[in-house]
Amino acid sequence: MTQAEGFGNAGNGGEETEVSTATFDLSAHLQRQREFSRNTFGPGARTKGVLDHIRKELAEIEADPKDISEWVDVIILAFDGAWRAGWEPDQIIAAIVAKQGKNEARTWPDWRTSAPDRAIEHDRSKDRRSCNRHDDCNEADQQYMIVHATPFTPPNFHCHNDECEDCFGA
Repeated sequence: MTQAEGFGNAGNGGEETEVSTATFDLSAHLQRQREFSRNTFGPGARTKGVLDHIRKELAEIEADPKDISEWVDVIILAFDGAWRAGWEPDQIIAAIVAKQGKNEARTWPDWRTSAPDRAIEHDRSKDRRSCNRHDDCNEADQQYMIVHATPFTPPNFHCHNDECEDCFGA
């Protein structure tokens, strides 16, 4: 088995089994993980508990950054938090794809000029904010409120009105 194929425990009592990355179905995996998590840890958001567990895993990564299982624990917990926040597997996957595209489109500083022990932040001066004057912007606020119970238009959301000074800084 190659390192790329990895190992898996597909509900077989902890025995290692080979999993081909060529046939791995992330959506099916997320559905299986959601069922396991709900049955094992109970229903509901459990946000504080998930975050507490992530913090513990991050401390384990700091102690041994080369231990892949600790990195994977954080990934699994992030997926757990996402479904518990109300997102379906296909929505989680779409968000991963969208976020990667967004990150690739951002302007980043030269990594050689950044301290290796500090986060490298993108150039936020290029982020767009919504104007809150147009229907599309107001709709984004309403969608955010459904999930977070507080008004806020997500960064980079704009009304697509090329005449809008708030969105495009004319």
